[in-house]
Amino acid sequence: MSEQQPIGTDQPVAPGWTTHGPTTPAPTAPVKARRQPHADGLEYHQALRTPGTSWWRGVAAIIVFVIGFVIVSSVFGGIAIAIDTATGRVPIDQVGLVNSPIFFALSIFSLALVGPLAALTQWAFFGQRPRWIHSVTGGLRWGWLGRLAAVLIPVMAVYMIIFNLPAVTNPQPAPEWLWYLLVAIFLVPFQSAGEEYGFRGLINRSAATWSGNPHVAFALGTVISSVLFMFAHGAGDPWLNVYYFSFGVLLCTVARLTGGLEGPIMVHVANNLTALVISALTQDLSGMFDRAAGTGGPFMLIQIVFVAAISAGIIWWSRRQNLQTRTGARASSRPTISTSVPAR
Repeated sequence: MSEQQPIGTDQPVAPGWTTHGPTTPAPTAPVKARRQPHADGLEYHQALRTPGTSWWRGVAAIIVFVIGFVIVSSVFGGIAIAIDTATGRVPIDQVGLVNSPIFFALSIFSLALVGPLAALTQWAFFGQRPRWIHSVTGGLRWGWLGRLAAVLIPVMAVYMIIFNLPAVTNPQPAPEWLWYLLVAIFLVPFQSAGEEYGFRGLINRSAATWSGNPHVAFALGTVISSVLFMFAHGAGDPWLNVYYFSFGVLLCTVARLTGGLEGPIMVHVANNLTALVISALTQDLSGMFDRAAGTGGPFMLIQIVFVAAISAGIIWWSRRQNLQTRTGARASSRPTISTSVPAR
């Protein structure tokens, strides 16, 4: 192919030149990289603390999330109550005291919506896209989640059968047990995950932004999220409140030491799913949400010890799996031998 000739001359145009001077190289399209919005080396509970993060963001995020949580729960609870009273399923004077499959389903569904609410609140106040709420890798580690499910659900099922042995050996299910069972199987996993995204994913890490010290940040996030988690259950029994607070503390610890929410989610899913499936098959669940004084007792300490043992096992297993626990380049939990030649 011949060189372009300038008008009015016999000389060819030199490469890189036009008739008016040197050419400017055409700009190339920037390469879109998967960029993390925070510094390297941060543990999961610290990952919302970015340079220039103001303390008020954590406060505002928690307040907005709690308000949203109350609104969503109230709306769906109100719809369920309206349906139950309009159909005569629950007398108006027993609203809030007697449970029904409709109230159970809509309450569980509203809690499942807490997960998206938490992820969007994180994005709004900290500029981190929803995928960063899952783990330090910026995504849900499905393989790790699946391995946890394969172990925890059978283990928790055996424990729940032993814990509820009197009801299991003398089952007296409610007439509508099938509806409760279907809700438990298809909605409870999403409800359990939603609560983890809300309390361990958003509230825990929002409060942790108030300190740059990782241990102080962990204490702040753990205490505040666990107290709010306890209050969210509305228990009037002190033993139940001790259990809910301890449950929150243990799962905050698992999230920190495994680098994400997969462990807390699966502990919560296995606990709620197996408990509700067994209860639906053996008991009348009309008083499921009764948490008044006297419904708990010292036996809840057994449950706390069991969840603590499960949590310790998950942390041990995550280290055996060499799971990434900090942001940035994958950091091995085991020493490796370098084969590179050091620079001189």
